[in-house]
Amino acid sequence: HFPLFAADEASSSSSSAFRMKCGIAANGHEEAAKRYVILKGFLTNEEQRQLVRSTLDCHRSNSDQHISSSNSGADEWNSLTTDTSSISLKLGLAYTGAPMNSDMDPAVSFSRRSFAEASRHYSDAGNCDLGDAIARLSSPDECSLTGIALLYGPNGRMLAHYDAPTQKGRRDEWLVGFSVGADTMFRCNDEVVLLKSGDALVMDSMAVLHGVEGIVVGGQASSAVEDPYDGLPFPGSRLGVLLWQAAEAPKADPKDTDVMATPTSSDLCDAPSAGGVLKSLFMTESDSEESDDEEEGAG
Repeated sequence: HFPLFAADEASSSSSSAFRMKCGIAANGHEEAAKRYVILKGFLTNEEQRQLVRSTLDCHRSNSDQHISSSNSGADEWNSLTTDTSSISLKLGLAYTGAPMNSDMDPAVSFSRRSFAEASRHYSDAGNCDLGDAIARLSSPDECSLTGIALLYGPNGRMLAHYDAPTQKGRRDEWLVGFSVGADTMFRCNDEVVLLKSGDALVMDSMAVLHGVEGIVVGGQASSAVEDPYDGLPFPGSRLGVLLWQAAEAPKADPKDTDVMATPTSSDLCDAPSAGGVLKSLFMTESDSEESDDEEEGAG
């Protein structure tokens, strides 16, 4: 049993029908307490194609690699057919955490819309504080968005982890993750949910233990991966695009460590030897326990 939680529609009169369509429980209190929400079938097939096309085009323009069926045997992509690690695509950010450039406008637009849906979900469930916190991410007047794009092969995994704060003083880190391509078993705390192509997951990544448990080989993939020139590089691959609030440009003083230093996109991978993609941003469950022990000892 994998309970899936989806955002309510704006109209309260359609909420019950929307819940029945998505097959979710009507327990508003339980939903309001969870710090993640899954928006099932959020992206249409055409929107999935736009997301894939723009993300891969952005990668091409920022690297010498070219993703297409004609060169899917290139070492960089061929490794995905057997490795459990993913590859972080090059998005051309001015610095780690910088606002997305115009090449990623579709991802930013879809993210704004998903944050608005998630905000309505929490507000309708009675948690207006979370609804307000997420709502600001839906407005370009409130903040810019940054992100990463990870390409997985059929054996792809990511160790379950909590994200560490990307900016000084942050107590939460709401993000949206879009899943396109192969079906994915994704952990959210004690639950393992099935993410299908086009689903969006909005969560507080500092509070939710999350990770990729596995790719479902032979699952029903979206038509977004069917076109060998416009789609993903090979069957069984999955693209995850994640966006969250952008950081201000780093200060010039190299001694200033107020904002956590993170690797550039070209250095990212999630091979076990590297400790996970964006290792400096991720904490595993054991890391969190060690941190708690240290704080208790210091007190």
